[in-house]
Amino acid sequence: MGREDDKSLNYIGIVRLTDRCLLASHPDAPPKESRKEIQSLFDKIYKDSDKNIKNNTKKCLSSASGKLYFITNSLKTIVIFVYSKDPKFPKRIASKLLKEYADAIDSAVGDKNLASAKKYSLSPKLKTISIELLEKYYDYKKKDPTTKAKENVEGILDHFTEDVNKLIESYGNIEDLKSKSVHLQEQAAKFSSATTTVKRSYRRQYLSHVITLVIIALVIVLYFTLPFFTNSSEGISNVVDNNGGDKSSHNINALRGPQFK
Repeated sequence: MGREDDKSLNYIGIVRLTDRCLLASHPDAPPKESRKEIQSLFDKIYKDSDKNIKNNTKKCLSSASGKLYFITNSLKTIVIFVYSKDPKFPKRIASKLLKEYADAIDSAVGDKNLASAKKYSLSPKLKTISIELLEKYYDYKKKDPTTKAKENVEGILDHFTEDVNKLIESYGNIEDLKSKSVHLQEQAAKFSSATTTVKRSYRRQYLSHVITLVIIALVIVLYFTLPFFTNSSEGISNVVDNNGGDKSSHNINALRGPQFK
């Protein structure tokens, strides 16, 4: 359990709202340093379950040391949650994690078993998928390109701001400020380059999606229209063959001349 304590994601599980029963979790108990805060966040969920929590709710509750992300099922009876010690953990990533977890629960357990399961009875079935999801998403900064690009831009901006503050504190005359302006311009150029890279990456993703949709649309159109054109061409060829046969027989009779019996 000590290993999970060092990670940004360190607690995941399922709670049944009707009787406040913890059906499964990993690890089996919340981390010691966050236990009281996690319990207080769940108290808020139980308190608001009748008023503010609806079917298929997606929410995030914050505490002093972390955030609790959770979703509910269509019947508003089950809460699937994950707790993060990282205050900057993106809601977008948490929603993706919870969606995968919900799909895995649906495949492994099903709604009927969720309604009748006892406390901690589902932990063995879901232990493997719980560990895999925590391993997959805890180091999101390295795997998520959007977060990585955002941190790069923020890092350059922080460095740029720090240099400006140092200049204001350390140098009082204009000549010194001019000598340092070149360095600031370089930092500004790096910042501009980073933002341009982020914009280009978004444009490439957008164009790839558009091209994919266009190709799919063309395939669908060709799939439905090709049989129509094939049938039409066969009908035209049959008509031409029939007309041609009639004309040739007519020409032969004309060459023979009148026939007498």
